[in-house]
Amino acid sequence: MGGSHAGVTVPKGPVVRALFARIVRRYDLLNSLLSLGMVGRWRRFTLTRTGLRPGDAALDVCAGTGTLSVELARQVGSGGQVTGLDFCGPMLDDARRRFPASRWPQLSFTEGDAHRLPYRDATWHAITMAFGLRNLEAPGQ
Repeated sequence: MGGSHAGVTVPKGPVVRALFARIVRRYDLLNSLLSLGMVGRWRRFTLTRTGLRPGDAALDVCAGTGTLSVELARQVGSGGQVTGLDFCGPMLDDARRRFPASRWPQLSFTEGDAHRLPYRDATWHAITMAFGLRNLEAPGQ
């Protein structure tokens, strides 16, 4: 995705953002196919590992179409709060369409950069990231 061409480094972020904007309607199907159907099991495993309880707050980084975010919202219940953060506006538009605030008041979606989270430390009981690590410029930095 990113890399260099003729000695010029091409930032990975804009390339990835454009790719996801193009595949937004097929994203969940592609994840299912590429994971050989394991994505549901991975999601359930993640949910059990968060330790979230009703009333807790969670951040889902690189939330994409909100599939994990909505499961987290179910887990924290109506008294909790889940924010799905992603840098691709069309992905978040799809998430908002699929999981409207009128039905999921504890769930919100915010456009933002996983490298520069716009939140203070100790804001969340759990932070998740399903598939985003593979697309970050420099994971861990």
